[in-house]
This record gives sequence, structure tokens and C-alpha cells, in this order.
Amino acid sequence: ELTLILGKLSNLLFLIGNAYAFKRDEQAACSAYNKSIEYNREALRVDPNQKFWFPPGYATYEEALAPYKQKVRCE
Repeated sequence: ELTLILGKLSNLLFLIGNAYAFKRDEQAACSAYNKSIEYNREALRVDPNQKFWFPPGYATYEEALAPYKQKVRCE
């Protein structure tokens, strides 16, 4: 199913972003985080009822990724 694939791509890019952040490649980390958010948005566009897990206290996937993006100084 397309939504499942998009969700997995989103998760994979988040993990890739973390790997780049660990290597201190801030530009690559930001790019991966932003692509992760794009895939998440596309998954929700395809299936607005799709549920994604993110930590408590965050209303959206983008909000959940904000601290990671701030840590590597994404614009």
C-alpha cells in the first residue's frame, strides 16, 4: 500500500537525518529531515485517516521533528 511505503520512507529519512547529525553534517541532516516531513505529508494526503506515532506532547510529525531540526540548526 502506498501510504505504508510513504510512511516507511519518512521513517527511513528521519533515521538517515539522525546519522548525518551524528556525523555533524548539518546540511545533509536538514535535507533528510525535510524530506522525511515531505513523505509524511504525502502519506497523509494519500490517506488522511492514516495514523502515525510520535512522542506525546506533539500534535504533528513536523512538531515532533522540530527539536531535531533545531539541534542541527535547520532553517
